[in-house]
Amino acid sequence: MLAERNDLLVLMGLNRLYFPGFRWIDRLIGQMHITPPNLSTRFKQVFGITSIDPLAGVYQIHELIEETFRLVDTHLSVLDTAPAQQRFRERRRAWEHAPDGLL
Repeated sequence: MLAERNDLLVLMGLNRLYFPGFRWIDRLIGQMHITPPNLSTRFKQVFGITSIDPLAGVYQIHELIEETFRLVDTHLSVLDTAPAQQRFRERRRAWEHAPDGLL
């Protein structure tokens, strides 16, 4: 999911780490000092639960993203996250039918 990847990239920037690839995710998260609680476990749960209950996966990643906003606001206060938070929290219109050619 794109949201998990972006959330992880923000946390890597906050921790001043380079992206080694998803193959070493546990090692990468272990090097981070600034993360939401239990990030590694929760990150894996998002992928596991999405195949069973996609909506639960959405709620879990939403929570991680909100926590990441708070961490950025706390540890990198010179960065204004308000526009990104507003965009993230906007209600998106649901499609009645997928656009032609999408599915």
